[in-house]
Amino acid sequence: MKIEASENKMFEKPHIKKGFYTAKLLQIRNKNKESKYGQKLVFLFEIIDSQQLQLAYEAYAFYKKDNTGLYTSALTPNSQLTKTFEALGWKFNKDGVNTDDFLGKLCEVLVDDYVYEFTEDNKTIKKTGSVIRAVNPLNTSQKDLEEEFVDNEDAEGDMSGEFE
Repeated sequence: MKIEASENKMFEKPHIKKGFYTAKLLQIRNKNKESKYGQKLVFLFEIIDSQQLQLAYEAYAFYKKDNTGLYTSALTPNSQLTKTFEALGWKFNKDGVNTDDFLGKLCEVLVDDYVYEFTEDNKTIKKTGSVIRAVNPLNTSQKDLEEEFVDNEDAEGDMSGEFE
């Protein structure tokens, strides 16, 4: 297989103002690369108040048990993974979770800034991107927000003059 080279520069990572946002869970998948302490899940959220912005959040799903290559579940009563699923409406129990049950659920996310660097034309450039630092339950009724979200998705408005 041959891969063609590209002259394109690195794309800018998404950035929005720091703060709390309502978000919809779009996808949960395994992270391709194993992390230092084990295997992570990637939660992909759409930020509701923005224009189709999607941000990812990671949490350990399995911790390395020891040097034998065995893993233990990170779904424990006080883990980051458990807190994430609880924010999406799950109640901890020994039966575990089916991740598909949470797709489309709404929650509140804390978005923060982070600085990343890249080199362009022999210059190091610093940019600011956004990252989800925490996933929290909604303070408002899930049903009310879901209805509002569906109504807004279906609405077709006249956008003329919006940028005048």
